[in-house]
Parts: sequence; structure tokens; C-alpha cells
Amino acid sequence: RLAEASPEGMAWALAAMRDRPDATPGLAALAGVPTLVVGGDEDVLTRPSELRALAAAIPGAVAELLPGVGHASAWEAPAAFAAAVRPLLL
Repeated sequence: RLAEASPEGMAWALAAMRDRPDATPGLAALAGVPTLVVGGDEDVLTRPSELRALAAAIPGAVAELLPGVGHASAWEAPAAFAAAVRPLLL
């Protein structure tokens, strides 16, 4: 839980996200791997345009934007998230 995280732990996590290398150049290597990019259409941290760009960088990938959902789509709309992911898993 975020509320239980220490300030030091949060600082480490934020720095790790900030400093991680850009993986975009390697995404084309995922061609042929079933890929679904799921996010909320109201996500202000990973904007829908970024989700679409991520999917576009992976040949054959599909972007699914869940309406009325923010950054934590699996928690905010678990039924819609499951419905989006289920076909990929079956």
C-alpha cells in the first residue's frame, strides 16, 4: 500500500523509474508475441497517446483504452480490465 511506504522507499522507487533505460528501441523484437497494451483513457501518468505509441511500436500489438479509467486500470475497473485481457490468455 502506498500509504504505508516509507519516504525513503518512495524516493528509491521514483528514482528507479526516472533512471531506467528507454526500452522503446527493442520493442520491434516482440513481433509475433501476442501483446496487449491496456490502460485508462483518463490516465494522466501514462497518457493514452503514449499507450497507443507503445502498441504501435510492437508489430501486431493492440491497445485497449478503458473508458473512464485512470492509471490503476486493473484496480479501478477490474471487470473491464479482465474482459480486455481474457482473450489474450485463452
